[in-house]
Amino acid sequence: MLFNRLEYNGDWNKPAASPGNLTRWMSKAFEREVTWQIVNLASDVEQWHDAPILVISGSEAPDFTPQEIEKLRTFIYQGG
Repeated sequence: MLFNRLEYNGDWNKPAASPGNLTRWMSKAFEREVTWQIVNLASDVEQWHDAPILVISGSEAPDFTPQEIEKLRTFIYQGG
């Protein structure tokens, strides 16, 4: 698992093709298959550690609540 893409309340899935394009390119570059998955902001932080990278993307800036920001901070403090 190369990375997790964060699903949050907002326009998180733009551009939708980016993860697939990136993993295909990296699979060729690494000469081994790599994958990605979607993790939901509402899920436990421990589930986000399946991959070393958490991608937060979208066509607009995310509007995280203070609780969601604290959850992201926890993930970072845990080594994410």
